[in-house]
Amino acid sequence: MLEHNCSLFSALFVQLSKEIAGLESTTIQVPLIAEDKLGFANLISQIKDEAYKLKLLEIGADSEMHRISSLHAKLTEGDKFTPELLAAELKHIQSDFVFLLMKMKFAYIPAPNDKYFEQEQLFGEKTHEQFRDACNDIKDAGNCIAAELYTAAVFHLMRVAEFGLRHIADRVKVELKDKGNPIPIEYATWDKVIQGIQNKITETRKLSQGVEKNEELQFYSDAADQATFIKDLWRNDVSHTRKRYNDREAIGVFVRVKGFMKLLAKGKA
Repeated sequence: MLEHNCSLFSALFVQLSKEIAGLESTTIQVPLIAEDKLGFANLISQIKDEAYKLKLLEIGADSEMHRISSLHAKLTEGDKFTPELLAAELKHIQSDFVFLLMKMKFAYIPAPNDKYFEQEQLFGEKTHEQFRDACNDIKDAGNCIAAELYTAAVFHLMRVAEFGLRHIADRVKVELKDKGNPIPIEYATWDKVIQGIQNKITETRKLSQGVEKNEELQFYSDAADQATFIKDLWRNDVSHTRKRYNDREAIGVFVRVKGFMKLLAKGKA
């Protein structure tokens, strides 16, 4: 998602308005000295930077960008400006500001959902480090909750949980086949992966194992049971368009998947 910090934009607009008011209140219309022009040039430079950011967001227009760049060049290259003339030029820039704002659409994210927006480590640092492949979906799930796209959030959370399921399969060394041919874990269904995990754990337990190994097998068996719960309660429904989710439901899924992934991150891995 795109995030634009409007605080500097707003501060520049306020400063621009104050400078225009100051120039218009001046009764003596003599050319501005170099030091004053440099101060205005610095202001225009900041406005120019903000305008370029807006242009990168496909909002700025070439004419507006040209006017800002042209005034900056004139102020730095020695053109003479009286307060009245500069005020008129700045008013044009101010109008461009307003025009840009009229073309923008702002989305306000109220509390408490704002805490989910553009967060890199919503599931904690350890989960972030251990499950790098899941990081984008974790972040996307948070952004979807922030934007009140709750069904989309659940969809991303199921993708996150699938990374956890693959992790379990990898740890217990599951090997899957379809019609006698080996298949990668990521191409198998959840049911097939979960069944493969449970079968592998059952086979391994038949061998002579120590206490530590048995505890590890039990940990991953319990984790696979959690994956089954996630699959039956949410994954199947969201994947097969059986229902939509509201805020309470999506945040509940978020909490459950977060707990699942944090457990794997700090468990017997």
